Amino acid sequence: MTESVTAAALHKKLASLIDLKAGVEDRIPISMQVGAFELSLDSIRTALQGRYQALVTLFLSEVASKTKARCDDLTKKSEASIKVLRAPCDNIEAVTELKEYMSELPEMVRELDGEISNILKN
Repeated sequence: MTESVTAAALHKKLASLIDLKAGVEDRIPISMQVGAFELSLDSIRTALQGRYQALVTLFLSEVASKTKARCDDLTKKSEASIKVLRAPCDNIEAVTELKEYMSELPEMVRELDGEISNILKN
């Protein structure tokens, strides 16, 4: 799964897995008559539903993991900015550097805001 996957594609894949799980009841009967024998398929049906549920859980866990990693990266970027802003200025050069940094800050915030919006959309 790449980060360029859209939320709609993720939703479609998740819906597909859930539909497959729900469709197991329609595709596999509880029991089947084979000649003089009646076979119980309930355990197979239950096992297959369990596998589909495991796939759904794994899928959601992977999406959450990727999203968390992206959010952690953004948090590190913002914490780096906060660290620079909170650093004490011991001389006039440090004040000048801080002033220059602050003039670049709105653009950095816009970039972070765009990345946050992108994460929330996807």
